[in-house]
Amino acid sequence: MKILSIFVLSVLLALVSVRADPGLLINIAAMSKCPDYRDLVFNTLNPALEMLQITKTNYPEIKTDFIIAQCDPSQDFPWGWSSMHGQSELEGDLWHKIVASVEQTPLASYRFAQCYLAHQEDVPSASVDCIKKMFPDDYAKLNQKFNSGPISDHLLRFTYAAVQRLGAKWSPTVYFNGNSVCEYNSKNCMLGDNPADWAKAMCSLWRGEQPAGCANLQ
Repeated sequence: MKILSIFVLSVLLALVSVRADPGLLINIAAMSKCPDYRDLVFNTLNPALEMLQITKTNYPEIKTDFIIAQCDPSQDFPWGWSSMHGQSELEGDLWHKIVASVEQTPLASYRFAQCYLAHQEDVPSASVDCIKKMFPDDYAKLNQKFNSGPISDHLLRFTYAAVQRLGAKWSPTVYFNGNSVCEYNSKNCMLGDNPADWAKAMCSLWRGEQPAGCANLQ
């Protein structure tokens, strides 16, 4: 059932090829190797988006930033940044931000997240495999950015600052239009984990014409 669900959502997201103003801003503060982040995407957010029946002109904007910390460079964290699940997670975080900075097709970085989260235990090698599969023509450019110290540090500083502005400390924390709606898999989640409740909340906050699926969620 999960495989089918991922396939259906992938088809829907593939339709999102024409840029338009997104109807809803979804911010996610997470860690790329956090199991709850994977569960949020596959068990709750994906099914909720399927219910909305998003199209190439009516879709949410999904921005993911990562919970990291500054530290003194060390053998474990040579970049001067640390992450809860180690350097491999930090590298996975960076790959996501590099893809988001280069691939401007709506929802491209979210589709990328689905790919590497399906093999989360293998991040960051799974991230590289996904880039080669999804963005083969851009791999050289993306890899060059990853190996550029100044660019990598800038992107890590950017994602750190974004999480600080959101005020997130729990992975994952989800925001709709700038307002916190869920610290996933914790008592501080007003939406719970029922995809239908998430879909209804998205519809209630949607700017402009609602997706067709909202009519089925009244």
